[in-house]
Amino acid sequence: MYGRKSKKFQWTVTRRQITLLALKSRLRTCFTFPDGTEDKHIVINREFGNDKEIICLADDEDLASVIWTQGFKVDLPIVVDTSQQPFSSWTFSQINTLFGLTADSYIDLPRFEGELAKTTNYEKILEHILDTMLIFCAIG
Repeated sequence: MYGRKSKKFQWTVTRRQITLLALKSRLRTCFTFPDGTEDKHIVINREFGNDKEIICLADDEDLASVIWTQGFKVDLPIVVDTSQQPFSSWTFSQINTLFGLTADSYIDLPRFEGELAKTTNYEKILEHILDTMLIFCAIG
């Protein structure tokens, strides 16, 4: 399962072929991940036991032990996550870290002292905004 999508697939492998890299490659044929998602961003977990404890498959050895201890044919429900998330779900502290901000609150951030403009002439407005940003980038 990835996101809200659940998909069953068959993955036929030998002992030498069981790697997280190979499984992630197979998952890419089943699910569409966000642009720029690298294999290191894909996290594979499985539910274990009656209390559905979440176990992270951290390396090839973890994956192999799960598959080969259950027999020849394994039904292995897994949960796939990525470290990427929509920008709208970021917290203020995460945004501070990403952009190197030092404000303790959004209230402490500099305000845009602008004016309203008619959007019918958006190209001119956009050009002005980009020019202003370039000036600030050159100063900083």
